Amino acid sequence: MTRLTSSARALCGLTTLLLAVGCGDRPGELDTAFDPAFHENKDPTDPSGKLQVRGLTGSVALLDPNLNQVMMFTSPRPLELTTTRLPVGRDVVQFRSSVKRDKLFVLSRGVTPRYKKTDEAPQLRVFDGGTSPQELENFELQDPYNELEVDPEGEWLLVHGSEGLVSNPNELLLIHLDQDGKTALTSKTLGSYGGKPLHFTFTSELTIPGAAARRLLVVQREKDLAIIDLAAPDDPEITVALPQDATPLDVVYHDGIDGEVNSLLGVQLEGDTNVDLLTINAPESADHAFSVHPNLVDVGGVPSKLDFVQTRKDGGLRLAALVPTKQVAKLIDPASGVAQEVPLHAPFTKIRRITNDVSEKSGEDIALLYGDSTNTIAFWRLGITTGTPYHSIEAYDIGIKVGLVFDIQSDKFADRKILSGSSTGATQQFYVLDLTQQKSFPLDVLKNLTLNLSPNGEQLWAFGADRGFAQLTFDPLQPASLYTEQPISFVHDFATAQGDERSALALHIMPAQTHSSVGVTLFDGKNPSTALTKFYGSLELEGIK
Repeated sequence: MTRLTSSARALCGLTTLLLAVGCGDRPGELDTAFDPAFHENKDPTDPSGKLQVRGLTGSVALLDPNLNQVMMFTSPRPLELTTTRLPVGRDVVQFRSSVKRDKLFVLSRGVTPRYKKTDEAPQLRVFDGGTSPQELENFELQDPYNELEVDPEGEWLLVHGSEGLVSNPNELLLIHLDQDGKTALTSKTLGSYGGKPLHFTFTSELTIPGAAARRLLVVQREKDLAIIDLAAPDDPEITVALPQDATPLDVVYHDGIDGEVNSLLGVQLEGDTNVDLLTINAPESADHAFSVHPNLVDVGGVPSKLDFVQTRKDGGLRLAALVPTKQVAKLIDPASGVAQEVPLHAPFTKIRRITNDVSEKSGEDIALLYGDSTNTIAFWRLGITTGTPYHSIEAYDIGIKVGLVFDIQSDKFADRKILSGSSTGATQQFYVLDLTQQKSFPLDVLKNLTLNLSPNGEQLWAFGADRGFAQLTFDPLQPASLYTEQPISFVHDFATAQGDERSALALHIMPAQTHSSVGVTLFDGKNPSTALTKFYGSLELEGIK
């Protein structure tokens, strides 16, 4: 559906007066101005900010809410742009991409209330995010929903948050995105004990005694946990009560160690010094393929973060709990519940296992310690914790308080991390951390910038709201400054139809007299240059200039 410019509208009106034909009965959407869609974004790592735009592997998707369409920008070759418009449904409430950025998910509410069959129903649509965008799946829903959870492994979607006349917050829609194209939708209503869902955790595949390995969905509710067997989502869930109606804050998991301990869940409780260790055992009834046994452990202070670590090769599994108020970590033995205290160099609030990023053949777990309350980071070698716990930690002052750690999704640079944080004053810094050499390389920026890692993991883009942005390559570690003639709303690079070539797109949302206009500046995605670009304007008009 095509919009008309103001001059085209005037010409159409004059033609109608003179000839009494033409524009009188055309759809009203043709005269609808483009206005960008914004949403509340709680993910600090999302480079789209509040704008409803998603950078994908082979395209960039921009929501056009007034026409109920998505504009998919693709590039046949560097500096060439094509636009495909696809319907997304009325009243879009979720505009999300998969973690790998190969798919786009759009949840819409349709016409509410729906009085006629011709009124559009609520829908969930799945689009291919590659170089040839197309709709892959379309699920028509009975009631409108507001929330969408995306499985990090790309296997499941979860729709919830119904707002019908009578709604149940414990009603979930599970969509299994089968790789063979056999997608299945399961409607599931959890037994309610007075609490509603707060957060959701998709586990990796966990070993189950006496049964096949399977993934679990852990639903954190106000007073308990509901655990769903994703191998049999129609089976009854397992409800785990929490101590004194405590609220779960986070859930971590581990596949266990053969001959030592079964698969485990670790539950962090809000404002509580206790952590709940849940061991997954053999089934105790015919209703479930497994059972869950809790063990409450007091770590002496309110923990800020949990993670499972190994203290020796192929064994010694512990649940690590950081307690920044006491500047210690507690290592909990899941078999005995005994907690070993490890003094820390600083009040670290976050922990990230980096063992496989350093060496897949490492004989010990290595964890990165950091936080937004200290300028120090540390490498924690868990294999030498026993006996000499303090000396197992190597600390470094990097001059910033680390708020975010970005993983680089590339085998070539798997041993690098991006650390982002603010230093004193108006200058922001981010660091490239080399895990193998345990070195950090600071990069200064003049003001607050948004970071967007390329889908191929080989470069990083940093942009603000003005006309400048930067490209950072990792080999060599080299930043390059680039500029556009229009203010920038988003920067992303993606594959072209030419295979190994890439295009980089700077998106411009430009206010006009009565509406906003969409423009794009294209760069070569591998070797961008301000002197070699191509600008495309008025893209909201589908080519009418």
